[in-house]
Amino acid sequence: MEGLTVIASLSILLIGWMIWSKLTWKTIMVSSDLRSEEAIRDKYKLLKSENIRCQLKKEMPTPMVLGVTPVVHNQVDSNGHSSRLKLLVHRRDIYKVNQLNF
Repeated sequence: MEGLTVIASLSILLIGWMIWSKLTWKTIMVSSDLRSEEAIRDKYKLLKSENIRCQLKKEMPTPMVLGVTPVVHNQVDSNGHSSRLKLLVHRRDIYKVNQLNF
């Protein structure tokens, strides 16, 4: 019974942390090809130089089925996975990004 309480408590903490982290960082740009990845990296450097809390996040969505053309043409690696690069900004620094007018 005590083990079940510990597992339930850890589950609640994990869910709370996931919700908190989603609310803390806001996605402002998502790549669709190599050119947009370069643009995102340039924006990241600009934001960092302005002391704006931001981060780059590389996502690997679910594996694609071979022979099926994706609806959104993302960069596809040799394993058949589509990858996207996201630029995230801390929610308290969004106003700074808006002031830059980028």
